[in-house]
Amino acid sequence: MEPNQVFLERWNHMFHQKDFKQLADLLAPDCVLISPIVHKPYRERQQILAILQAVTRALPDFTYVQQEVFPRGAMLVFRGKMDEMELEGIDLFELSADGLVQKLTVMVRPFKATMMFAERMSKELEHAQY
Repeated sequence: MEPNQVFLERWNHMFHQKDFKQLADLLAPDCVLISPIVHKPYRERQQILAILQAVTRALPDFTYVQQEVFPRGAMLVFRGKMDEMELEGIDLFELSADGLVQKLTVMVRPFKATMMFAERMSKELEHAQY
């Protein structure tokens, strides 16, 4: 199996199991998260983990529905629902030579769902410890 495919399977399993300790091992020390909500990239591993944990609380039925592998990365398509609002997006991973997440870019749609998600994430992160 291709290394990037192995990465996707590990990420998907750990994320849905909420195994953030092992998920942290998939992040490069200098990993960057590009958020669809905040204009400034997140550059601290603990901060990125807190955000990933908040996603599971803000969007409890979050699920990956499609995946693609590229030579230097991978993409996961996700869906979730907030009240009656459907949210869809992608996690675009750029991987280092040793298979760790160097950069994670997240994109979501539609705009109204993005704004609702931003509000929920803000509430979840209000008391987060980085």
